[in-house]
Amino acid sequence: DDITDGVNWLIDQGIADPQRIGIYGGSYGGYATLAGVTFTPDLYVCGVDYVGISNIFSWFSAIPPYWEPMREMFYEMVGD
Repeated sequence: DDITDGVNWLIDQGIADPQRIGIYGGSYGGYATLAGVTFTPDLYVCGVDYVGISNIFSWFSAIPPYWEPMREMFYEMVGD
């Protein structure tokens, strides 16, 4: 909720126009973009995902061998 909380704070402070909020991100930020427009669609006018993970199952099946050590770390952080 950190991004959503930050956007709402900016709106509450009068810094951001709630009618002109967009979200953009790459990699994890792309995932955060997809999550933002999915879970809080009324908050964003638009969203741009650049290489964000949209299907974790296909991502896991496509990771290269040199990323294998990250798989266990990912399971610990996100779950399997």
